Amino acid sequence: MKKVLLLMAVIVSICCSCKKDPLFIREQKVIVEFISNSDDIPVDVMGGNMSSKYIKKYHREVVSISSNGYGFGAYCEDPKTLLTIRVFDSKYRLLQERSGNIEVHVNEHYNRK
Repeated sequence: MKKVLLLMAVIVSICCSCKKDPLFIREQKVIVEFISNSDDIPVDVMGGNMSSKYIKKYHREVVSISSNGYGFGAYCEDPKTLLTIRVFDSKYRLLQERSGNIEVHVNEHYNRK
């Protein structure tokens, strides 16, 4: 009987510690903003679990990501258009920001060890 109780205590302690470990979070939400400095030029945006879509000027979306990380991209044929991607956590803290012309990507991959 003592062995069964000891085994149950070990299993419960392992399960409880895994839930607190951020690597065991299967899915989380991020807020992604796509910004263009042009009102008229369409920009193709994609990433996460969202479908590829065309936007103009500004688009913000809440996206579910896996525990492996995320990747977002924006593409525009006009080389004069400045593209910016910002990724925020669920508390709206900036995680990553990138700007550029023609094509911009942000990536973050979490490695389990």
